[in-house]
Amino acid sequence: MAGMRVRLRSWLPAEHGVWGLLGAAALVGLPLGSGLAGLPLLGAALVAILVRARCQDRLHAPALVLGAGLAAALLWATWRMAEDPAWVWWLAGVIVPAGAAALIPGRSILVSLGAAIAFSVLGAAVASAGGAPSSWCAFAVVVLAGHLALMVPLVRAQVRPDPRWIRIAIDLHVAALVIATGAWAAGVIPSGIPLVFALGLARCALLVDKRTTMSCSPARIGVREMAWLPVVSAVLVLTLRGASA
Repeated sequence: MAGMRVRLRSWLPAEHGVWGLLGAAALVGLPLGSGLAGLPLLGAALVAILVRARCQDRLHAPALVLGAGLAAALLWATWRMAEDPAWVWWLAGVIVPAGAAALIPGRSILVSLGAAIAFSVLGAAVASAGGAPSSWCAFAVVVLAGHLALMVPLVRAQVRPDPRWIRIAIDLHVAALVIATGAWAAGVIPSGIPLVFALGLARCALLVDKRTTMSCSPARIGVREMAWLPVVSAVLVLTLRGASA
């Protein structure tokens, strides 16, 4: 039994936040589409996550072969079910940031930013497979990637005593809100998108004012940050769907 648990654990990624990132792609991508055509695409992403974890320490040929076969079958299912072939181009856009995040050693900010962009574009691919307009997909990428990128300094501000991270987290949230508000005033984006960043700024100010210490692990803080994603996703989806009504 213990050996079975060890083998199962070897398939799970050490980065707890990857589940939240995959969830974000699903929470935004599936509701923006009109069906479940993007579901196999999320399954292919899940397979890639599990195989990467299995091969983290050393190359595991059976896992690679099994993963490649499953991913190919799921991508074929997406192709058959998709309402818009443009999802292929969005999926191609995942490769560069995902590859960069996989190749950079350690857990630097660049790795986190690469993962944020990759899963945001994955959400757009899922939405596109479900028939979402390209404009919705583009807005989803920008807003979701922006939100996920802002989480990086916010988490660091909570776990590190250095006050510079607090200033960086707040300054970046303010900058994002100013940019989003300006874009809305110019008629470029719907009115609900600045609301996403306004809520993020308010939450950032509350969290860094009551920031935790390293006794609360980064993994726990990351899970708490990911729990905020359904709110962000709901505002984004309702905004885009409401703007087209």
